Amino acid sequence: MYANFRRFPAMAVLSLLCLVLLAACGGREGAPASTNANLRALDLSGGIPLNFQPDQTQYNIRVPFQVESLQVRPFTADASATVTVGTIPVTSGQFSPAFALTPNEAANIDVVVTAANGVTRSTYRITVTRIPGANLVNLTLSNGVGLSPAFRSDVTSYSAEAEFMVSSISVTPTAADPATTAMTVNGQPATSGQARTVPLAVGANTIEINVVSNVDNDQMTYVIEVARLVSARLSGIGLS
Repeated sequence: MYANFRRFPAMAVLSLLCLVLLAACGGREGAPASTNANLRALDLSGGIPLNFQPDQTQYNIRVPFQVESLQVRPFTADASATVTVGTIPVTSGQFSPAFALTPNEAANIDVVVTAANGVTRSTYRITVTRIPGANLVNLTLSNGVGLSPAFRSDVTSYSAEAEFMVSSISVTPTAADPATTAMTVNGQPATSGQARTVPLAVGANTIEINVVSNVDNDQMTYVIEVARLVSARLSGIGLS
């Protein structure tokens, strides 16, 4: 045996080194890949609360109408696990791309965690409903009169100018969810998408559109300050 070691010194050293390494590893070739496919945390953009629990995989949340999109930030319990949000790979601890939300429609966002072994998976589902609330999605005036600034659902104060010959104006408000909202124009009942005529005096006029949600009692008031101009043709003309 010693003669063989002397004959093959390099082989003997290599064999001894392998024996030492094998003993140090406890006779194992390597630990198996992790089967941990869990999340330790899950956040939503905009500070929207989720109340995440590691052993809970289904979540149902409602967000205000003003929330037009949502991002998800997953944190894997095992650093070697991978995660997708929807079908998009996401790095643990980073926000996903934004998911568009449609008013009064439930959107399912699936967060799928795959363990390091490539087999074990866990799916966390977030069902998000964007509440229409007491919001308008459009607001127009007749006779070519425009709003300033241009209409946006989250802007409630506007101004407009009307020529002297415009003695009345039609206001058409359109609700985000006509089936669950009630509206008035200057205190008179109005129907979503239908015009309501308002008389205009010369000078300043205030038009208030009040919207109330029957779902959560949310209420919003949109105000239009309309200035009916004095006719330039009458300026400087006195009475005889």
